[in-house]
Amino acid sequence: MTDKSEKKDEKAPEQQEVKEAKKENKGQKKEIDELKARLEEEKENSAKMLDMAKRLQADFENYRKRTERESEEYRKYATKDLVSELINVADDLERALASVKEEDALSTGVRAVRGNLMKILDPSAPEHRNVGGTDSEKQPQTRPQPAPQTDTVTELKRYKELLDAGILSEEEFTAKKKQLLGI
Repeated sequence: MTDKSEKKDEKAPEQQEVKEAKKENKGQKKEIDELKARLEEEKENSAKMLDMAKRLQADFENYRKRTERESEEYRKYATKDLVSELINVADDLERALASVKEEDALSTGVRAVRGNLMKILDPSAPEHRNVGGTDSEKQPQTRPQPAPQTDTVTELKRYKELLDAGILSEEEFTAKKKQLLGI
């Protein structure tokens, strides 16, 4: 029997090692399962954060576009009002010049101011280039010359362009057209 007890004694430490290894394996398996669960939670959290970042980026892009659009709209209407007022001033200056019976320093100054104003309103128009000039370039006029028909057509075209650009309203254009045509 001693052989059997010796074999039992030899197997006992081996069995003990196996039992300990199984316990350690179970502990490691449990730890791995916990780590996997934590990894899944972090993946979900990361996906949520990425989604939130994308939404914020899209919101900011929409905000930027909206503010650009609003700013452009503001400039458009602010410019429209300013140009409309400047056209009224140019018309007032034209009426003042039409009432001049004799060319003097005041009427020459008013003519230069109107010319400069028209140059600002329509810099491409040939009749508005070199307005004012030097004294040697100015030709004294005893009476303002009546506007030739081409000036009326040019003015109508200019007002039509302002209407098409949205700077003048239809009512303003019609009023200017009637004024130019004497209707």
